[in-house]
Amino acid sequence: MKTDEQDFDEILSIYNSNKVFLLNHTGTSVVDREWCAWDFNDTLNGGFSRYRIAEAGNGPAIGFLDAKVSEETYLSLLILHENWQGRGIGKEIYKGFEEYIRG
Repeated sequence: MKTDEQDFDEILSIYNSNKVFLLNHTGTSVVDREWCAWDFNDTLNGGFSRYRIAEAGNGPAIGFLDAKVSEETYLSLLILHENWQGRGIGKEIYKGFEEYIRG
């Protein structure tokens, strides 16, 4: 499911649970709603879509991915909340995404 502004609180929680990632990519360990809005718009303006990853259906988000799906697909980001890491879930999501792209 594609994300929108209603998902910002969940996106912030996911980003802020990944402090090392944030430090390496933004120079700070915490981001706020304003940064989240900028990042979301930058993603869309770059031709990418942000997809919400939930444990089950419309349950709480456990992660998201940014991708541009076209003739040549580009996966920009796959990030999980720290509480969901280390279980092989990211690998399964990537595998499912790859299968989806290959059709």
